[in-house]
Amino acid sequence: MDARGAAHLKTITEGPIAIAGYHPLRLWRWIRLSGGAPSHSGKDPAAHMLYIKYEHPAVYERTYKFLNALDYLNLQLPGRFVATYDSILTSWLTDNRDPSNVRYSDALLRGSGIDPDKFPEIVKCTGVIGRLRPAVAAQLG
Repeated sequence: MDARGAAHLKTITEGPIAIAGYHPLRLWRWIRLSGGAPSHSGKDPAAHMLYIKYEHPAVYERTYKFLNALDYLNLQLPGRFVATYDSILTSWLTDNRDPSNVRYSDALLRGSGIDPDKFPEIVKCTGVIGRLRPAVAAQLG
């Protein structure tokens, strides 16, 4: 429920003309491609990433990939940096028009304010992302 990034969303949502606080063309692009848009509440990953970028630039520079909580757990198990179709949804960066082929939208990535290389590979929710790391398997028995 962290909303500290709400103020930074203005850099990617507003413009000289606004509809409900969104630049009309940006809003149209988000809705057409991803089916929604970042919430002005600042509680979406989009705001969290912008908060880190602007309030903690040294952390941002050292960040290899931005991961949601689910994706961080997946990283810990097989050691692979990935996001799933469902976990990446609220980052508002993906073209979701074909549910069997969710992928990043170049236009949404450019407009995000975040370096595109900081986003993980996207995999299907039902895909196998790897084997448990030996240390994790031993710990789990």
